[in-house]
Amino acid sequence: MKKVLFVLFLLLSASSYSQTYKIGAGFVNPTFFKTDGKITINDKKIIIEINNNGKLTTNEYEVVKKANNLLYFTDGVMTHYFSFIDEKGKKKGFEYDNIVVFNFDKKQGDIQVMYYCKIE
Repeated sequence: MKKVLFVLFLLLSASSYSQTYKIGAGFVNPTFFKTDGKITINDKKIIIEINNNGKLTTNEYEVVKKANNLLYFTDGVMTHYFSFIDEKGKKKGFEYDNIVVFNFDKKQGDIQVMYYCKIE
């Protein structure tokens, strides 16, 4: 019985996806800025935690669909998407290995926020 439960646990945990990106810098046209936070993505949710001058802000979104290196999610009103760029470099003293681009719905002015991240 223990072996069956263990195999079942392995199968369930293997089907679940989770990735965490440590944020060290960001860009909102025309400004680069230093920041601290993380983006956690799993099969159902995206959680963005940003530390602004000692105050932690957390936003949670529901994943809608994944397609062609884009991850669509909703804030409950509108659908937005993330795109991912596999690129290494350094911004504001932070060495990154990925850029996560947060694209807001066009009804909100087609705003883009770029987060320079390191995969944890």
